[in-house]
Amino acid sequence: MESVVFIFSLIDCCALIFLSVYFIITLSDLECDYINARSCCSKLNKWVVPEVIGHAVVTVLMLISLHWFIFLLNLPVATWNIYRYIMVPCGNMGVFDPTEIHNRGQLKSHMKEAMIKLGFHLLCFFMYLYRSMFSEATFATIQFKSRTSSISTTAQYILDNEDKKEQIKEGQKGLVHCSIYIYTCTSV
Repeated sequence: MESVVFIFSLIDCCALIFLSVYFIITLSDLECDYINARSCCSKLNKWVVPEVIGHAVVTVLMLISLHWFIFLLNLPVATWNIYRYIMVPCGNMGVFDPTEIHNRGQLKSHMKEAMIKLGFHLLCFFMYLYRSMFSEATFATIQFKSRTSSISTTAQYILDNEDKKEQIKEGQKGLVHCSIYIYTCTSV
């Protein structure tokens, strides 16, 4: 079960990494005036809710599976994403608003936030990768031990049966000797 949790978290983290890279590329295109503010913000606002949901799912999954350290590591980022989504002022297009994105250095702060999230998701990616491999290795070791114990049990059963076969053969030889002795005794 633990390996399934971390493999799902790994896949979700890959999606969040790609989403962070997409945010960085789109914001840098806006910074270089390759696209206008309205199209940039509409592209980015489409992906804010999936980002919030993806990160919240991983956080809740770590809470349910009792991985406290990873849960506590994910909690501030998930809380920040939810807070940022809930605190969008009325009248704004979304988290990224085309009328305000160039004001007061918001573009730079959005870019910095996307870079920090990218670093965080890369860190989480390697943690989930390590944990999924560790849990798979542990599972494989347990499975190997159970197989080797069943193999040794089977081998012991076969050896025991071989001993019994030899005892039967020895007993049959004894019976033959005994019957020959009895036959010779009665015929005299």
